[in-house]
Amino acid sequence: IVQVNLAPGLAGLPLGPLIADRTGLPVYVDLHPRVQALGDRWFGQGRGLSTFASLYAGEALGVGLVLNGSVHRGPGGAGGEIGHSIVQVDGLPCHCGRRGCWETIATHRWLRDEAARLNLPSASTLTVGPLTRLAAKGHPGAAQLFDRYVDNLAVGIANVQQILAPGLFILHGDVVAGGEALRGRIEQRVRRRTAAHPGSRPQIAFSALHDDSTLLGAAGLVLSHFLQLTP
Repeated sequence: IVQVNLAPGLAGLPLGPLIADRTGLPVYVDLHPRVQALGDRWFGQGRGLSTFASLYAGEALGVGLVLNGSVHRGPGGAGGEIGHSIVQVDGLPCHCGRRGCWETIATHRWLRDEAARLNLPSASTLTVGPLTRLAAKGHPGAAQLFDRYVDNLAVGIANVQQILAPGLFILHGDVVAGGEALRGRIEQRVRRRTAAHPGSRPQIAFSALHDDSTLLGAAGLVLSHFLQLTP
């Protein structure tokens, strides 16, 4: 493990070899969003597609990219840290030690801090589903917070679309609880923020695999190595 910002004590832990020693089996370790993307590619809405993005939003934010049929990893697995791309210069401090990362404005931490400032009910444990329901009921401040959260997600997705044009973004995690009201608004705002191009119009979809995508992707990772396929 190179680094886990939410659990810094795990940095440097040789997780793969430790499990391999205890089980006597080969072990493959990869970043959660990349394994999630592999699950989408083998078993979800990414089947048959050569290029798409798999996004997780909740306590953390991550994006797995499938580009030209392969999960993008970068040299030594360094690629894909899109949650730590800068969206606000000199913005809020991030767990990674830098400022203005996309994660600082599009995860539960930001949502709950803003909910507390607005005196929304159960602010310290608020997630997207309850916020969506509060907004639908017209609770003071909820609709505005919902709208800002949509914008915060859309700006990062638009950046990915502008740079790599994956076209389809498959959303996972707590964000799915926002329902069609959230999905439709994100798609609308991403399209508004990106240049129109006939080759790739951004689409937002919720995962049909629910919480199983990453587990299925982990199985796919093992099978890819076993069958000597490109994961």
